[in-house]
Amino acid sequence: MTEAVIFDLDGVTVDSRGAWTESFKQAAQKFGFEYSEELDHLTRGVGVIKSAENLTAHYKIPEKETQFLNATKTAFNNLFAQKVTLMPGLLELLGRLDKKYNLALASSSPRFVLSENFTKFPQLTAYFEVSIAGDEVERTKPSPDIFLLAARRLEVDPEKCLVIEDSPTGVVAAKAAGMKCIGLLDAGPKKQDISKADKQVERLDEIDAEMISNL
Repeated sequence: MTEAVIFDLDGVTVDSRGAWTESFKQAAQKFGFEYSEELDHLTRGVGVIKSAENLTAHYKIPEKETQFLNATKTAFNNLFAQKVTLMPGLLELLGRLDKKYNLALASSSPRFVLSENFTKFPQLTAYFEVSIAGDEVERTKPSPDIFLLAARRLEVDPEKCLVIEDSPTGVVAAKAAGMKCIGLLDAGPKKQDISKADKQVERLDEIDAEMISNL
C-alpha cells in the first residue's frame, strides 16, 4: 500500500525544460559549440552538475567543466524568473494527494535550484514535507540514492513509495529504489522512453489516489 508520493522537479513540478535548454545553448556558444535536442540524453534528468560533466566530455573540453557549469548557472538564473512556471494541474494534484499521502520533492538539481523554486512558488512548501537535492547524495539519477534518501526522511519504506517522473533516468532510479513509478510523457513531439514506468500519463490531471492505489 502506497504511503508516500515523491515528485521530480524539472518537468513534473515545474516546467523548466525550455529554460535549461536555452541555458545549455548559451553556455555551449561561449565555448564555440552548439547544443541541440540530439544531446538531450546527456542532460535530461541528471541535474546541471552532471549535465555540465557530460557535455564537456562530449565537446572534448573536460578541463573546462567548472567554467561551463558556471556559464550554465548564470544563463539559467537570468532565464528563471521569466521562463519557469508550475506544471499545469500540479497544485490541483497536490491538493488531491495531500491528505492521503506523505509528499516529497526529489531532484537531481542542486539545492540552489530547489531554493529558487521554493522562493518563486512558496505555495509548494505547504505540500512537500521534505526535499532532496542532487548535491546532497553521492550519486544522482539513474542511481536510486535521491529517492532512497527521500524515503528515509519521510520515514516510509521504499516499497511503499511512488515516484512521478518524466525522464528515463528518473524512472530507472525510481525502479532501482524498489518504488512504483508513474511516468509523465513529454508534451512535445519528441517523446522520452519512459516505458519502464508502471504507468504512463500525458497530464498530471490524470493522476489520482485511485490510480496510485491500483499500481
